[in-house]
Amino acid sequence: MINHHSVLEYWLADAAKSAEHANQQKKLWYRSSKAIDDEIREQFADLHAEATNGNLNSWREEPESTLALVIILDQFSRHLYRSEPSAFAQDNLALEIAQNCPKPESLPFIGQVFLLHPFEHSERLDIQEQSVVKFQHLANRADTEWKPLMRNFRDHAIEHHNIVARFGRFPHRNAILGRESSEEELQFLQDSGKTFGQNSRSPA
Repeated sequence: MINHHSVLEYWLADAAKSAEHANQQKKLWYRSSKAIDDEIREQFADLHAEATNGNLNSWREEPESTLALVIILDQFSRHLYRSEPSAFAQDNLALEIAQNCPKPESLPFIGQVFLLHPFEHSERLDIQEQSVVKFQHLANRADTEWKPLMRNFRDHAIEHHNIVARFGRFPHRNAILGRESSEEELQFLQDSGKTFGQNSRSPA
């Protein structure tokens, strides 16, 4: 039976055990492929539909099940609907759930990272500012083994923040969402090569 444990076992595997395991698991998280997209679709498409229809609201009552729900809505959406508007359709819901997670600091460091991804994915500057603060807090609390990895996640949060601070949105989403890009945005996309997973490998 598919439950929140199945989601966490698939997505995190042994990542909570050590920073080394977490770095190995990045091959799933940030080097996506059609094969991984298809794998997630086969295993979790029905669960994703349940989540988007509000049928998994009971999962919001505990930290681990809340994290699983956020992963479904924030991460799995980007795999199931890569390069489609629906890839971002659940972002606000994922953010609202993450904001209201009970006892988030009871989760392992890597779990907290994915609880914070909806903050990093927001196109609201105030949420981006919260994202940087929260990722910095996570890096500050990390022990010696985890600190380099948590600082790396913080740096990515700063990168996302700076893009939204500059443009008020993520330019790499413009074409997918039917938004007209400015000349400055087009130049940024050309110079940086940033696509953050849509038409690329990383589901950000």
